[in-house]
Amino acid sequence: KLYGSGETRSVRLDKPGVIALGCNIHDQMVAFIALVVTPFAVTLVTLTAILLARFAARMLPQLHARGEPAAKLIEALVLALPSVVALTIPMAVFISVTWAFTRLGRDGVLALAKREPYGLRRLIGPVLGIAVAIAAFTFVSNAEVLARADVRGAGTAASPRVLVVVPWPA
Repeated sequence: KLYGSGETRSVRLDKPGVIALGCNIHDQMVAFIALVVTPFAVTLVTLTAILLARFAARMLPQLHARGEPAAKLIEALVLALPSVVALTIPMAVFISVTWAFTRLGRDGVLALAKREPYGLRRLIGPVLGIAVAIAAFTFVSNAEVLARADVRGAGTAASPRVLVVVPWPA
């Protein structure tokens, strides 16, 4: 259907998949919208939870042996969070981009994009833009937040750095 001047139509996209758009007048005007459930947030949360649980399991016996209260473990987890997130962000980006492009390849979107002029550029451009934004966020986070958490954590009894320096009891 052709729409007149000022006439619009809204479509709610709520199911994952590939949506083809075309022009009724110009056959060469084709676009595809790939609606995917992003695994980035799920992967980031899952990997962060796994690494924090591993950290807590390693710290709990040491804190218990020293007679430290449970609040020290919570403080150690909060102070370890920036360094754990610094590790999990690149892993989550890699897994989510790999997953998304695998789905796009499986659904034939990559093959269609190769046939279109500038198709791959239009497909990869937003991915690179988001990658630059995530890299900038990670850089600032590592330079500012991680450094402050490390300095603050160095003075606590639950600090991983202090635990590495203190010899293990025989």
